Amino acid sequence: MARIDDFKNAYKNNPVGIYLFAALIPINPKFYTLGIILLVVDLIIRKFIIRLEATPTKKSVIQINYWLIIFFLLHVTGLFYSENVGFATMDIGMKLSFLVFPILFLIYPLKVNWTYLAKAFILGAIISIFVSVGHATYVYMKEGFFSNFFDSRLSFLMHRSYWASYLIVAYSFSWYLFLKKELSTIGSATLLVLFSLFTFMSGSKMGILILLIITSSWIIYLITKNKKYKLGLISVGLFLGVGWTTYTYAPQLNTRINNGIQSIFGGEKIEPTSTESNDARILVWSSALDEIKENPLLGVGTGDIKDQLKARNIKNGYTGIASLNLNAHNQFFNTQLALGIFGLIALVLSFVQPFMKATGELKFILRSIVGILFLSLLTESFFETQAGIIPGAFLLSLIGSSPTLKNK
Repeated sequence: MARIDDFKNAYKNNPVGIYLFAALIPINPKFYTLGIILLVVDLIIRKFIIRLEATPTKKSVIQINYWLIIFFLLHVTGLFYSENVGFATMDIGMKLSFLVFPILFLIYPLKVNWTYLAKAFILGAIISIFVSVGHATYVYMKEGFFSNFFDSRLSFLMHRSYWASYLIVAYSFSWYLFLKKELSTIGSATLLVLFSLFTFMSGSKMGILILLIITSSWIIYLITKNKKYKLGLISVGLFLGVGWTTYTYAPQLNTRINNGIQSIFGGEKIEPTSTESNDARILVWSSALDEIKENPLLGVGTGDIKDQLKARNIKNGYTGIASLNLNAHNQFFNTQLALGIFGLIALVLSFVQPFMKATGELKFILRSIVGILFLSLLTESFFETQAGIIPGAFLLSLIGSSPTLKNK
């Protein structure tokens, strides 16, 4: 009986559904529906069977991430001045998570232990790496090309940009667990090398840049807050060693980085018909800005953004990216173009709220997660696919929920 009581108490004090969902995030977007089901089942058990008390008070209602809800409602509003109602309806359905998660965590009896959540997320990231390497090995044995261990061939479970972002979240959680003394120095170093290595191997240029920023932030934090100068220098050495090794021995990564640098700083004129990833982004950003200038207040509407952007690409002579029907490849441009200035403000404030909400010993880790997600929006329309929408809504809502931060 004592063991059963211990199990019940452990379950009461830990929202298992939240930890399971966190573990699924780095693995595959196809599992997100399962994660939501697990969350709802856990909520039903806790709320109606065990009858745990929820936490909504006047104060906590005010402190939920209501900017995500406003962001969703603005998409609904954008339906009314869209000609392409079919696309608008589909887009609103995809973005329903921005409404569901804030409300879910408002009524969820939250007692989140961020140490457990960090371990669950790291476990999911490790599983994703093992599955990806296993798949790459299988394909390599069939085809004989070492390139299967890099770039989009390695990141087959989801787009490399999203995978890299979640690996960096796991990387940041590894720092957090080390400082909490939940991981040994050797264990922490192993995880940090593993996640940084596969971020490089994913071939995501923005992922590598975010990794550099987050690594620098943690090292500065180590030195200024914890006076760990030697460990900071060792961390710099490990990061540079992993980066140099991968850059030197991975021709795909070498080429992608060099092309990126050339596109930005080379000074050469971009061919209007180019579809190379760096050129395509610069061209589509140009078209997006042209459209934004003509529709600054309300945007073109939830349903018409792709049609308008494609028409502008054709008008500008960017036939290559027009044929690919690309989105703006920058969430801030994409939102401003679709919903106007009010949508952009809601998007930015949906990050500001959880960033400011993070306090105490959780402050740095939670702010780093918000920062990783925010930076990921710069070169991808991160909130236009379920691979970004659902994890983003989950994490921003969870961090922004008042009761969450009471449990260290």
